[in-house]
Amino acid sequence: MDLDDRVWRPYDGYPDLAPIIVPTSTVTDALARLRVREAEVTQSAELFGEAADRLTDIEPVFGVRAPAVDGTHLGVAESAAGEVLHSVTIRDGRVVRCFARSASFHDLVLLHNAFHGDVFTDLGFIEASFGLSYAGVAM
Repeated sequence: MDLDDRVWRPYDGYPDLAPIIVPTSTVTDALARLRVREAEVTQSAELFGEAADRLTDIEPVFGVRAPAVDGTHLGVAESAAGEVLHSVTIRDGRVVRCFARSASFHDLVLLHNAFHGDVFTDLGFIEASFGLSYAGVAM
């Protein structure tokens, strides 16, 4: 699917870089997903090179202090598998809840469709090709 946060909600330096063409495929097998991933890696390397060429003599920043503002805050970023969300609730300057939603979370409900008709020993291969992680959806 043509969904990429760097396109729909550009953040950081993405608006200043070359337009992102989101690789897609109408084929849904593991090889097709691998080919889409390969195209994404190639494009990311090109974006990285373009961003590095734009760097000037700047002092590196290894940490940025930010005030702990009470409330619930949402962080969104694009990962290799899709959109990653982090929701953090801060009360009295302390984190009281943190929820991370991996990009693979949405794929978990589709696993049974991909597994239908296969033998049980194929489950590990199918699961890995979806990029699923039970730890990534544990709450």
